[in-house]
Amino acid sequence: MTYTTFTDGAGSSFTNGSAPGISAAVMNGIRDFLLTGWFDSLVTSDHSGTVTVVGLVLSTGKVVLANNLALQGKDNGGTAHDILYVDSANETCIQLAVNSAGLLVKDSAGGNLLRIDSSGNVRAKGTITPSVTP
Repeated sequence: MTYTTFTDGAGSSFTNGSAPGISAAVMNGIRDFLLTGWFDSLVTSDHSGTVTVVGLVLSTGKVVLANNLALQGKDNGGTAHDILYVDSANETCIQLAVNSAGLLVKDSAGGNLLRIDSSGNVRAKGTITPSVTP
């Protein structure tokens, strides 16, 4: 679903007593409301509960998902897969996409730091030091 922006082509207000005989105060209020752009044309819905946004900024500065709902990413074939969520046991889960080569952690320049392949093998760029304390 997309919205059509209301434009005031004539640039004029309604007048009391003119057809269809509706109050100018009511009609001008509706007109002004529509002109303010009360919706965002970059937000669409398919009427099945899916809302698509071009960008997302929440007033809290955080994106919050309910328990057991996942952040998803699409593979190169366009299929969405769960990749990050908190499960019903309140454990944080990072999940590999189907047919994924594994999990890759990169540094800020895009260099590989850590790779866990789909078989559970781990490769790290630096030294891995076992520790029970942070």
